Amino acid sequence: MKHSPYVSIRGLRKTYTGHGRTTIALGGIDLEIERGSFVSIVGPSGCGKSTLLQIVAGLVPASAGEVSLEGRAVTEPPPEMIYVFQQYTRSLYPWKTVQRNVA
Repeated sequence: MKHSPYVSIRGLRKTYTGHGRTTIALGGIDLEIERGSFVSIVGPSGCGKSTLLQIVAGLVPASAGEVSLEGRAVTEPPPEMIYVFQQYTRSLYPWKTVQRNVA
């Protein structure tokens, strides 16, 4: 029986076009992540870390390639996935408790 990874990323590319030019944000990412793994995405500012995570979370479409979660294609945010935005102070309501923010 063939084992499939928890997260599979194949040939992932993301380009942005504007102002008469095309910018490659991600170019040909291949990655497999096993369930229970601890993975860190590191790199300098502007290298595509947030773009990669937003595509894996189903928030931003890829220009090419595919992302799957337990063998299912990710085309929208999967119900079992939680994404905390980088600027969390703009995503939370400071007057609410943690429990009410999550709800």
